[in-house]
Formats: sequence, structure tokens, C-alpha cells
Amino acid sequence: MHLRRQPSERLSRIRIEDDGDADFSGRHVYRTAKEIYPPWTKPPPRIEISSGCAAHIMPTVALDIDGTLKPYGGVIRPEDVLALSKHAELAIVSSRPDCRDVARQLGIQHACCGQDKAGCLRRVAEEVQSPGGRIYIADLQSDFDAARAAGWDWADVNNLCLNLGSGLTKFDGCVNIDVRPLEAVHVVMDLLEPWPLPDGSVAKIIANDVIEHIPWRRQRELWSQIAKALKPGGVLQMRVPDVELIYMRLVRPRRRESFEMLYESLSYWIGGGQDYPENTHMTFFTADAVIELAQRYGLAGTCRDDGGTNIICELRKT
Repeated sequence: MHLRRQPSERLSRIRIEDDGDADFSGRHVYRTAKEIYPPWTKPPPRIEISSGCAAHIMPTVALDIDGTLKPYGGVIRPEDVLALSKHAELAIVSSRPDCRDVARQLGIQHACCGQDKAGCLRRVAEEVQSPGGRIYIADLQSDFDAARAAGWDWADVNNLCLNLGSGLTKFDGCVNIDVRPLEAVHVVMDLLEPWPLPDGSVAKIIANDVIEHIPWRRQRELWSQIAKALKPGGVLQMRVPDVELIYMRLVRPRRRESFEMLYESLSYWIGGGQDYPENTHMTFFTADAVIELAQRYGLAGTCRDDGGTNIICELRKT
């Protein structure tokens, strides 16, 4: 899906057509021209980008202190905060009276201290004034309720969920990571960069329609990051095209779908949409290829046919 931002890419307007359908796993925001795709699968969003600097569109990540940061009973270390600051605008939102001092120690510019965390989150949003995504990482249900009340997304620091190559897709409680600074993205980064999280801190990773966009020569780097990030028992849920299914259901019967020419249909389903630089398939999988690769990095599980051209795999860190 979205993996590597081009240095010269500029962004001020995003135009999206919404088909209004849901994907296999729950609430989605797949938005694209509906009529040219067969019913069993959906492509990544088609997003048109025009003038304006992409670097100026940054998401906002707010962090609680108690139960979230180390050494305040949490897991996020100062070095993680520093790494995260390269990929999002950071803020501290906490009921601690010394939260501004903690923010200064961490080099964080924005801080709001008080019992009304929803009000604090609204204040941070007004200060930052960024059109990017906003998420509050904390540890209590009352914190998550405050985030919802303020119109922010939320994540449980003790059960972190990452949505890789998220695009415009959102799942409750998940941190959205993408190389493109879209409105739903919380952390703007290349998946092959070091992840700004402690090892063994992630309970769940969702990777739908993204892993095939990583070059095959660099797959081991990505899987190494996944394995390091997951807790013991943590789960990777992924969806990728299966070349055997593509052959059986499209290539062998020479199905054009709604494409005029056969080569267009074959090229789309095998090589990806190629309508923006990141939307190209660079690694090709079958179910047994996924299982073999997962086992190399200490993950075990199964893959199933989604009824179309993809496989859906659930892999658990052993």
C-alpha cells in the first residue's frame, strides 16, 4: 500500500471517491471508483495528490504520563519518544500537575495538565492545527473515553495495535502507520525504518494489502521488525494477493473483468494498480510461502482463501 514517500511529493488536496462498502475485517475506508473492480476484492485507495508541501501535514500523538511513560509505570521510554517525534507532532496530556516539566524533559513542546483530559485534547488540537490524524496513547478506559469525547482516536499502551500501511482505513484502538500523511494516519513513516516503539510491546499488527508492496529483497527486514515488536502471543493479521489464486481465477480463464485489454487485467492483478509510486506489487506470495517466512521469524498460524484473489493469514508469535 503506502510505504515510501517520494522526496519531491507535494500535497495540498486529496480527492477520494467513496464506494461505501465495508472490507472483510470490519469498519473500513476503502474509497475508489467501484465499477471497475470485481466483487471479491478491493484495491487500495486511489488518491490524487497535487500542490502543497506534504511535509507540513503532520499527525498528532498525545501521550499520557502515569502508566504510559517509563519510568512512570509505563513502557514507552525517552528514546522511543525521541524516535516518535520524527514521525508525528507530540504532546503530553496528563492529570499530573508537573506534566509540563515532564514534557520539557522529553523535548515535547505541547502539554496540557488537568483532570479534564477531553478538554486538554481539544486544546492541543487547536494549538497544533494540523490536518493529520490525532491519537491519544494512554492506559485507562477513562482516557479512551476522553479521547472519543474530544474527537481523537485512542490506543491502549498495554495492548498496542498497529495498522500498517493504513491509508484511510481505521480500526478502534489501533495506531495507523503509513508513509503518506493522510487524514487518518497517526505516524508518518516508511515501514522499513526503525519502529519508534519498545521491542515486545505490541499485541496486534494488522497488515492488509501492504506487505506485497515491500521489495522482496527487503522482506526479511520487515519481518524482523514485526517479530521484534510483537509480544509473546502477539498476533499478525495480514492480507496479501496469492499468485495461485490469481492464476486460477483470472489468468487461466483469461478474465478481463472491466478492463478493455487482457494485458491490463493481468498487469493490474499481478503487479498492482501502479497509479502512484507506492502502489506496485514487489513480492509475490502463496499461502505456504507466507507460512514458511513467518516460521523463520517465530510466528505460526494459518492462511485461508478469501474467496477471491487474496489470502488472509493469522500468525501468532510463539
